[in-house]
Amino acid sequence: MIKHKTQKERIESLLSRISKGESFESASDLTTADFLSFVQELVSKNIQIEQLEKELVLSQEEVIKLQSDRTDYQDSISTLFETQRVSEAIQSSREPEAVISVMITFLEDMIEPEVYDFYTNENDLFNPEMTERFSSGSLATTISNLKEEGILDWAVSEANPIVVPDIDNLKKDEESSLVIIPLSSNQISAGVLVLKMNKPADYFSGNDIRVLSVLANHAAIAIENIWLYKKTERTKNFLENLIESSPLPIIVTTSKDKIKFFNPSARELLGLSSEDLKGRRLANIIEGGRSAVKEFREKISVEGRVVGARVNLKDMNGTLHPVSLTISGFFAEDNTTRDYLWMCENLREKIALEEERMKSEKLKVLYNTFISLNHEINNPLTIMNGNLKLLGTLLSSDDDKIQELLEAALRAGKRIEEVTAKLSRVNKVEYSQYDESTKMLNLDQ
Repeated sequence: MIKHKTQKERIESLLSRISKGESFESASDLTTADFLSFVQELVSKNIQIEQLEKELVLSQEEVIKLQSDRTDYQDSISTLFETQRVSEAIQSSREPEAVISVMITFLEDMIEPEVYDFYTNENDLFNPEMTERFSSGSLATTISNLKEEGILDWAVSEANPIVVPDIDNLKKDEESSLVIIPLSSNQISAGVLVLKMNKPADYFSGNDIRVLSVLANHAAIAIENIWLYKKTERTKNFLENLIESSPLPIIVTTSKDKIKFFNPSARELLGLSSEDLKGRRLANIIEGGRSAVKEFREKISVEGRVVGARVNLKDMNGTLHPVSLTISGFFAEDNTTRDYLWMCENLREKIALEEERMKSEKLKVLYNTFISLNHEINNPLTIMNGNLKLLGTLLSSDDDKIQELLEAALRAGKRIEEVTAKLSRVNKVEYSQYDESTKMLNLDQ
């Protein structure tokens, strides 16, 4: 039995012959219907081939895009690591000039500026001699123009890097741009880096500006921290010198009543060496001991400080020194515990002066009293002595008893004159013991 080929088999046979280079005429068994099916198959195959070609082009484009994304990703990773490295170098800098130097080195590698300049008004932040090496001087006119046009101030107010066309070069038909990087933080405006590029303004991507912004912010914060640290150091040194040179004894104790600082005046007052004082408890040198210290600290917790408290401090020999205390509390370095500042005014000299003043006042009162006594006593005493002498001439000189009484009266008057004379010469208050319970003014001075 003869097996007839199907239409599909005939077409496949024809395609096989064509692929082998056989002529079409040799396909005698091809019917009209077979030919039409053959044409339709060819059209279908051609459509499939075109579709596959399109898909191949799309796949190739996708591969190219993936390769580009991979390159961008690798570049981003590389930029991220480089940014991190530069940021660490900035944070480890101890001088503002070192921060600027790190920034410029990075910018030279990253965007390769034609020239650059650093502009600042903060002479307190930077050493002028050091900042000169960050300036080529060739952008001085450009920076002056940017300042006059308000572009520098605008960049600082924006607190972000900006890229603007270089107007001077546009006049020369040369395409270039200026990258302006402000270094500003919350407290300071350190300055502005201006870089001239031989590239157009649209050359820089948003990612480039973001990287510059991050590093500029890190640099500004680093410069601000250096400035704050130096300012704190200057204040600290000033206060330390002030305390060290203070004529008033100053002692600082911990929350556990241990002495952690003292100035030379405190050492001199207490007669103790640095080794003897440091670590010693204040209760050991203050009269009243722990109870006195506790009382003062409780008063500070309520009133904030103690002013003019009179106590006695004991020196190494046990001698008491009267002082007036001003005490205040403050947070220690760890910001959790409290230290206490004890400022002492040595009252020994003040008390001595007060005693001298009181003696002087007493002497003045006595002197005025003695003047009054001299006046009130000597006047009638002179009259009495004169009358006694006159009476002696009038009475009979033969009466020995009368003469004896007159002479005794005159001697008493003389004695009163001597006493009033002594009173007028008193220049200090001294007492002598009159009896067991009474003292009398010593007139024999």
